[in-house]
Amino acid sequence: MASNAEFDPVSPSGLKSILKKHGLYAKKSFGQNFLVDGNILDIIIENAGLEKDDNVIEVGPGLGALTLRILEEIPDGELLSIEKDRELCSILRQELSEFDNFSLVEADILEYKLEEELEDKGFKDLDYKLMANLPYNITSPLIRLFLERETRPEKMVLMVQREVAERIVAEPGGKDYGTLSIAVQYYARAEIQHYISPEVFVPRPRVESAIITLDLTDPHPERADNEDIFFKVVRAMFQQRRKIIRNSLSKAAQVDFPRDKVDEALKRAEIDPKIRGEKLSIQRVIKLSNELTKLL
Repeated sequence: MASNAEFDPVSPSGLKSILKKHGLYAKKSFGQNFLVDGNILDIIIENAGLEKDDNVIEVGPGLGALTLRILEEIPDGELLSIEKDRELCSILRQELSEFDNFSLVEADILEYKLEEELEDKGFKDLDYKLMANLPYNITSPLIRLFLERETRPEKMVLMVQREVAERIVAEPGGKDYGTLSIAVQYYARAEIQHYISPEVFVPRPRVESAIITLDLTDPHPERADNEDIFFKVVRAMFQQRRKIIRNSLSKAAQVDFPRDKVDEALKRAEIDPKIRGEKLSIQRVIKLSNELTKLL
């Protein structure tokens, strides 16, 4: 329950009332599109599988539609929300002041030094959940930030642009398969749970969205011997995705693996040097990077 009975950020009329009251509007520069459909909130909450004592980080709470639902589900847990917009932070602090398990940080999540905050709150590696309705322009860097950080969430439940969601879950051989697909699927089991129409947002975006879950407790079963080399291989494969793998690895900018080492690694990994990188599964990329690691 919000402290103000008139505070209703979920319905279109309630949202417009709040924005009008405070003289605010959705800022394009922040990629703000406010969700105004309780059924979609139900789907997000269901896929998070929240327990009453769960710890949660929410990125981009906006006016608190999802925030309120999370707080209802975790009375014995902690919710840390991170919001860049100063004006929205002011409203959230006012309307959610009754919740003693809610804290709010005004910051750009891509620049904020989060580790100290997590340590202070007792959030441990693979022992909290990340939930967000993400501005489309920060989706990929934010996912990578949380996949690669020292203290990772056990699960991410994210609302993202449909195109990005389909890139994340893409299989080898398709046009959507790329660096993001491999990076996410290496660290987590990724699943699209629901597609979302633009009509449930104010203002309406020009694209469809999707709810995607990333389970970091279920990463790819095979691991690279040297992850730095593995991700160099992945980046090289897709810098110029029309190139054959042999040329990609030996001519990619900032990689420049020696041609003789590339040829030998491909031979040992039993990979056709004329195949394009987009055809290779994660397992085969791991095998190739492991062979390169032995040779370099």
